[in-house]
Amino acid sequence: MTLDKSVQDNDRVFEQDGFKVVISQDYNDFYQNLKIDWVEDFYGRGFRIYDTMKPSCC
Repeated sequence: MTLDKSVQDNDRVFEQDGFKVVISQDYNDFYQNLKIDWVEDFYGRGFRIYDTMKPSCC
């Protein structure tokens, strides 16, 4: 994952609640089942990325 300042022609843009996620079309299959969530807990705060096709553990 990288941060980029511009959107390319072949990128897909997803927006919800004012937050944008830009994914290169080249990696669309890889990101298809991911969920991005903002979490604040004992360990800190930040974005967590979950694969919805894999069971959680622990």
